[in-house]
Amino acid sequence: MKQHQRSERKSQKQLQQQFNDSFVKISQELQESYKNAPVVEKKTIKEHIGDLNQTSEEDN
Repeated sequence: MKQHQRSERKSQKQLQQQFNDSFVKISQELQESYKNAPVVEKKTIKEHIGDLNQTSEEDN
């Protein structure tokens, strides 16, 4: 019985370690992809509307 409990605890620790390793790996991959992501230009709604109005005037 005690041996079964020990092996069960060991397998739980192994699963926990695998989970932790996977979590760390995914976190690192997300950080890398975030670093390489294109920078998005931030504009206010008024600026967007102004750009749209300017584009439609140029089309006419």
